Amino acid sequence: MYFVILIVLFLAFFVYQLFLKAKVVHKRLPTVPKFDGSKPFLWKNFIKTWEIFERCVGEEAAEVIFFNEALSGAALDYVIGLDRRAAIKFLAGIFENKSSVSRWIREDARNLSLVKDELDHSNILGALSKIRSWNNLLPESTVSVVGLSAVLRDKFPVAWLAEISEGEEINIRKLAYILERREFGARPFASIVESSINAINSQQWASSSNGKFGQRKEIRCFSCGKLGHIAKKCWSKNKSRLEGKEVSGEQAVKQVVESEQSVAESLIKHVDNYVFGVNGCYHDQPFIVFAVVDGQKIRMLVDTGAAISILPLRTFPNSLPASKVFKGAFGHKAEAFGPWSRDMVIAGNHFLLEAYSADLNENVGILGRDFLVKYKVSWNAESGELVASLNGQNVVLKQSRVRTKTNSIFAIWTGQDLIDEMEQFRISEDSGRVSEGMASLFQKYEHLFSGVGHYNGVQHFIPLLDDATPLNVDADALSRLVALIEVDDADPELMRMVNAKPNQFVLEDGHWLFVGDGGRRRAIPPGLRERVLELVHDKNSHFGVEKTWNVVKERFYYN
Repeated sequence: MYFVILIVLFLAFFVYQLFLKAKVVHKRLPTVPKFDGSKPFLWKNFIKTWEIFERCVGEEAAEVIFFNEALSGAALDYVIGLDRRAAIKFLAGIFENKSSVSRWIREDARNLSLVKDELDHSNILGALSKIRSWNNLLPESTVSVVGLSAVLRDKFPVAWLAEISEGEEINIRKLAYILERREFGARPFASIVESSINAINSQQWASSSNGKFGQRKEIRCFSCGKLGHIAKKCWSKNKSRLEGKEVSGEQAVKQVVESEQSVAESLIKHVDNYVFGVNGCYHDQPFIVFAVVDGQKIRMLVDTGAAISILPLRTFPNSLPASKVFKGAFGHKAEAFGPWSRDMVIAGNHFLLEAYSADLNENVGILGRDFLVKYKVSWNAESGELVASLNGQNVVLKQSRVRTKTNSIFAIWTGQDLIDEMEQFRISEDSGRVSEGMASLFQKYEHLFSGVGHYNGVQHFIPLLDDATPLNVDADALSRLVALIEVDDADPELMRMVNAKPNQFVLEDGHWLFVGDGGRRRAIPPGLRERVLELVHDKNSHFGVEKTWNVVKERFYYN
């Protein structure tokens, strides 16, 4: 009898200990405040809370429960509407990069507020995907919660293409600044004289007898009291004025999406007028292929400027002594191990790769001319296909979404880039003079504008149009070097060159030109030589050391 009583007491004690332990664990769990979107900066607190909770629990089902408890109203409805797998994916997207979630929704609704889309800056679609709604939405609106959720979940919602802005004076200042910075001579720009009125400034412009563009009508919003838009298009409140009733955050988001889709259609129609400048266009990195070498995944650069194929030593180490010394694009020497015969798989096709291992700056291999000649690798600029010949059959190594007729001569700039680049250049603070400022910009830069390409909202194609200004490919390809060689003309190295042979240099437009051999070459300090060489090599499809040297020597003087 006593034995049974002892067992019962022991079990009771054991259960009590489990209860105390569970209670302690429960106390360790964070208190979850209700989050209805009224304080956007609570995202930061949620991240800290999540880190604690993640250490305590960490199970997928518990994650969903935790986050649902942290929401209310329309935001909660949004997450509940997702199935379990989508909800978990949604959570992972939010907490994958904990430091970037709260970057940034500003409390001042009049300031420009953007949610970064985590895409590479060179991606043209990334520039278009930033959401205009953050410009004027009040932070206390639940639409900001749901909108942020959509952006973080999808990361790239094509339907939410951004309108440039509301045509206030700040857009003109940004446009002016960009054009000022990138005026490197008569370079082919896209014509934005007419369609910018629709795409950069969505407001109506009134006709005027003394100006091409006229004065903008003084339209005042009855909702917020600001000039430049009507109440129906007011972005400052999460309310519907159609029936005088408040709408839910979800409905407001739907209205935002419909409006953005309308803006997107207008933007796509005129997007060929946002192709600015000449520069490298590596949206999809057409000369990078993804391979598996001896079971290891690696990116490989298709490099016509490399005589041999090379694998990074950090990924494919070798203990044997170096068997070959090769010379890099800038004259430096490096030791290589090998060659080794390795099995390489690209797009499901097996190739025999004869490659060396060497200490490369980046963990990216190089497919040199030895491989390219052996397998007759070519790139079809029209179809965007990188093709190799394998066992008598043509196989596609990669389908690139970048399609150009001149490889890497063009870059695309969009209106959102203007918004991102500049907040200081001022033409006029008076909204009534907006049209005058825009007209003056167009007139000033009209000689730079010509049709170059078009963009269809998913892929971008950059063929020359029939009416496009013919390009001097060699000159335009090197015009981007201006950004590199913008140095003080009083640079000591440069001035030593000029002072040593004063009769062989002339100063033109603030730049020293070497004319001693009968030509006209831009003089640059010797210290910039390698940077110029690197840029010419990388931006001209890696066309080899000798050609790179020749191109640089034809246009620059640095001795």
